[in-house]
Amino acid sequence: MGSWNIFIILVLVCRSYGFRQSVFKRTLNMTPSFWDVTKTSVAKSNVHCATHCLMQGRSGTTCNAFKFTKDGRCETASIDQVVDVPKGNISLEIFVSESDLSLLPLLCLGGDSCCQVDTNHCMT
Repeated sequence: MGSWNIFIILVLVCRSYGFRQSVFKRTLNMTPSFWDVTKTSVAKSNVHCATHCLMQGRSGTTCNAFKFTKDGRCETASIDQVVDVPKGNISLEIFVSESDLSLLPLLCLGGDSCCQVDTNHCMT
């Protein structure tokens, strides 16, 4: 099944189950030590992995973030914060529900851009 077909299925699933915010936003604000996987599965693409996350909510397990690797591994999670990753440390590319991302606190670990006067949702 092509990526376009999976996208159409994702849209239909979202509409069928009433997901209002089904948009995920890419971020590098996560480290391996804070990434707590809820479920691991196999997916063909980011869109397919996003569908896994959305469907998890239907089964009673909260999911607001996912990570997809090129080898087809889909990791889903329910995160309660994002992490300001200092230079030289490993950051993960994850996708977070856009509606949750704007509300999640940012854990400061010493990065240059963290907890400046104009930055919201910071905690140390």
